Amino acid sequence: HEPKKEQDKDKYNRGNWPRYVSQDSDAVEAKNFGQSGVMVLRGKKQYTDTDIYQEVVAWAPDIAVIWLGINDAKEKDNGKFKRKQFIDDYRDMLKQLTSDIDGLDAIYIIKQYPIVDDCCDIHFDFVNEDLPLAIEEVVDKGAMRGVPVELIDLEWNGRTGCIEGVDEEDQSDNCLKYYDSD
Repeated sequence: HEPKKEQDKDKYNRGNWPRYVSQDSDAVEAKNFGQSGVMVLRGKKQYTDTDIYQEVVAWAPDIAVIWLGINDAKEKDNGKFKRKQFIDDYRDMLKQLTSDIDGLDAIYIIKQYPIVDDCCDIHFDFVNEDLPLAIEEVVDKGAMRGVPVELIDLEWNGRTGCIEGVDEEDQSDNCLKYYDSD
């Protein structure tokens, strides 16, 4: 692997789908407002408390695509998954988003795809079992302040060949190319 500083610099561009969407269309402008280490849970490093969230508000998109939750799986930040708190805090975050951005037409929440091994203090069972169900429940609660909330299910296993519940060393090469140790 490259030095840690180079890894961190490259993380922003690796898998940066908004960049690819904007490249392929003159009609769509998409921006990445990702923030490393942020969480849904209040009292932690909550996304809405970051400077980058203020950039989202200033940009005032028509559509928001949100992919959050995996950092909530870090045991050191959340030793036991608190499903109700996660769902309530996620809904509160959506309420704040719809309040802060006039003209928001829709919110899409990406359902976390399964991970193949524990890494970086992220709890395997939480991400593969609890998190997707909690995100579905957030979406199932419906619109927020009149703004539709929809689910995007990447169906990652079908696209990558990854098999849930199988250790990393037993995964296919196609699966492993989507993962690295950082």
